Amino acid sequence: MSFLFGCADGRFIHVERDRATAGLIEDALAVAEEVQEAARNTPEYPDRCRIKHHSGVTPGERQDTALVKTDNALARQHRQTDICAAWFDDWKAGIEGGPQ
Repeated sequence: MSFLFGCADGRFIHVERDRATAGLIEDALAVAEEVQEAARNTPEYPDRCRIKHHSGVTPGERQDTALVKTDNALARQHRQTDICAAWFDDWKAGIEGGPQ
């Protein structure tokens, strides 16, 4: 059979390459459709994740008081970041079919 390929001037190779390319295109389109469907089903980002925390420090305030206020605001922001990251991780795991 291999002697036929030498006489075909590469026609069979081109046909097989075109078939393979068509298959890849179909696979890529299927993946693109899945991604679009997932994007359509994306939940709204929780409002609580958009909150920005401020220390409330005012000019002339004592440094120890300002430090406590700033530390408390930073702790609130970190808790919020952890909650929002967990929300996103749960959502992403659901999309990927992984453990939640």
